[in-house]
Amino acid sequence: MTCEFQTFDIARLIAARPETVFRLWTDARLKEEWFCWNGNGWIHDTYDADLIEGGFERVRFTHPEVGSFRYESHLFHVLPASRLIYGYTMLGNTGPISVSQATVAIEPAEGGAQATYTEQVVFLDGGDSLDTRLPGCVAVMDRMKDHAEASNDD
Repeated sequence: MTCEFQTFDIARLIAARPETVFRLWTDARLKEEWFCWNGNGWIHDTYDADLIEGGFERVRFTHPEVGSFRYESHLFHVLPASRLIYGYTMLGNTGPISVSQATVAIEPAEGGAQATYTEQVVFLDGGDSLDTRLPGCVAVMDRMKDHAEASNDD
């Protein structure tokens, strides 16, 4: 039984209003478009969310070589157009592989918004690691940025 603790940040300057960026994190239909990316063999099977303070998000996804995984989150704090704090668990075929707390801070910036994602994670029993989590989170933030800039309502 092992626990590996890590913390990392990913920041993106986005050519979109903070309200646009925030909406991508709190509108379930919009979030599914950028968060549940089907690529590199991964396919999301189900998505269900109520992205309000006290709400939840659940995703089930599979990879033909790795198996099925579930992402289950709970939103602790939501401050419109500014901040989200949530906790999530990644569950693999044999149970939990990691537990995380994540914060998304959205601030006005010249030309749009600065979005900073900070994750504090404990990887359990070798089921995942920073070597796989960080690139996945970077890809998710890049997709969010692309969607925000494409849908900016200025």
